[in-house]
Amino acid sequence: MRMIRDRTGRFRERPFYENTELDADCERLLCDFLRRTHGDVGWPLSTDNLTKLVEENVEDLDLYADLSGMGGKVEGVTHFFRDRPPRVQISRDLSENPRNANRLRTTLTHELGHVRFHGFLFQLGKSEFGDLFSAGMHVHGGPAAAPGQSCQSQQCRRETIVDAREVDWLEWQAGYACGAFLMPISALRAVVRTFVSEHRLQQAVMIDTSQAQCLIEAVAGRFAVSEDAARTRLLKLKFLVPADSADTLFS
Repeated sequence: MRMIRDRTGRFRERPFYENTELDADCERLLCDFLRRTHGDVGWPLSTDNLTKLVEENVEDLDLYADLSGMGGKVEGVTHFFRDRPPRVQISRDLSENPRNANRLRTTLTHELGHVRFHGFLFQLGKSEFGDLFSAGMHVHGGPAAAPGQSCQSQQCRRETIVDAREVDWLEWQAGYACGAFLMPISALRAVVRTFVSEHRLQQAVMIDTSQAQCLIEAVAGRFAVSEDAARTRLLKLKFLVPADSADTLFS
């Protein structure tokens, strides 16, 4: 990771992570947690284990928050503080409706991405990077803040949980981490390699083909995620490519 200029104006400088850094850190965090709590590593990561992992990394996790006042599409919020760990709120609509199980899992991992990769910004205070806490995002007191204390909140909307535009680096990095937590790179590569071997492929799978759909379904089934989340992860890793691409698998 290195600090670069934040062109959005929210901070003086912001973290830049290579995709490989995000993949490695997410997988390491998951594997350490599973070995410590269960003695072995296995996928898919259960929602119960995912919830416990988030709880280990925050001051408080509220799975039944009323976020309706923030707009109907806000499904998760991470509240950052200067001197204590973040607090995370998840919309109760996700926790109370079994049909939203996949959205609950992606929202939990998205917020964990914010905690893991952005929390340090708000712990820095005045430092060589400048006064990051007072810059940029909306500062408010609210149910997550102690009396007389302000916090900064990152509201995460449904359309950016899995796949945000890269210019919105906070949401893009958290979205990438979402996929990396739910579909860890080593296990995902194993699924893709098996698929490639079984179908005798030499190149990455072209999107909008029957083979692409089969691969998406295989990944979604293996890791208990939605097909949209599987598709996005495969595209970001270039295991699925546009029809005019000639990229070789694992190049």
